[in-house]
Amino acid sequence: MTEPNDDDQAMLRNFRQLAARAVPDPTFTVARAADLLDMSERSLYRRFRELTGQTPYAYLREHRLHHARQLLQEGAVRSVEEAAFAVGIEDVAYFARIFYRHFRQRASDLLHP
Repeated sequence: MTEPNDDDQAMLRNFRQLAARAVPDPTFTVARAADLLDMSERSLYRRFRELTGQTPYAYLREHRLHHARQLLQEGAVRSVEEAAFAVGIEDVAYFARIFYRHFRQRASDLLHP
């Protein structure tokens, strides 16, 4: 990983802010983030990976999963489907699969009775 300069830190901060605001939006993509950051998608992928060790797509997916886990733990959602939709993932089976792969726990195990 590369040590970030001031421009890199600003790009990372701005991308993370965009990702946080875009959690419920299923249409938000890395390409859209690159446009908003006035970068090419390729440049965003390359620089983000150099600085963080992960792709912007992986960061966005991970951010959504952590937010979904928080919603499930707090009882803010009543179903796995509701959790998936709340974080912008429209395919519930995909959500359940990546949730388990990431946390080694089923999303349904976190539902409050």
